[in-house]
Amino acid sequence: MTLEQTRQLGIEFERRIQAVMPTEELFNKLDTDTIYAYLNEYQMAYVHDIYRNLDRLQPDTTLTAHVESVLQSMMTSTTLKIADKIEKNVDEGWNDIINDCGRSITWELPSNYYMYIRSVSNVSKTYSWASRSLDNTDVLPNVYTKQTDIWKLLETPHNGLRILRYPAVVLSQYTKTDDNKKPTITVIHDRYTDIRGVKVIYYKQPQYFSLMTSTPCELPMDAFEDIVSGAVQLYLAYAGGQLKQ
Repeated sequence: MTLEQTRQLGIEFERRIQAVMPTEELFNKLDTDTIYAYLNEYQMAYVHDIYRNLDRLQPDTTLTAHVESVLQSMMTSTTLKIADKIEKNVDEGWNDIINDCGRSITWELPSNYYMYIRSVSNVSKTYSWASRSLDNTDVLPNVYTKQTDIWKLLETPHNGLRILRYPAVVLSQYTKTDDNKKPTITVIHDRYTDIRGVKVIYYKQPQYFSLMTSTPCELPMDAFEDIVSGAVQLYLAYAGGQLKQ
């Protein structure tokens, strides 16, 4: 949405509350920050609900087209370079097993990361072709791997020459770094592959929109009605509880 459309979100929210509660004293306490706090709170729930229910959508329907429009606005990518890798993984658990028994590189994912889509590795050599300058890299698609299947890929004394035609990626929801919990991506590769970085395509968390900071809502205009209606219901549920008290 544009900044003007974002402003209309607040206006429409205010109009609907006035229509439902024309004499409500609680409404008089609503300022711009409060209105947009409700709109943002519902936006977050709205987007996360879409993410959680992707597998249930039927193809070629109006709802699917609507959801795809929202998801496109949330899709982004980042390139993680070899210099940015986590030098020592301090997490306790399966990540230690990867780093101790196999060839892998772990990166922290961006702070706005929410859901993985796909990724590719930039490599300077593989089993299929010899080493070249690090400035000249090719791209290999990564294969997403479940945590329970990691053991099949690990390099051991008995399979030290294992060949992985394509790097494998494993996601960890959190790793402990300076007491901050951050999601990570680990790329597992064989001894013949030299990885210089990885490009991750993912769905991001929606940013907080506000007129005070001139930050527009990132969602498309298709979501206007959903956001307003949901935020109004959120406020009415809160106001109803306050009235009972």
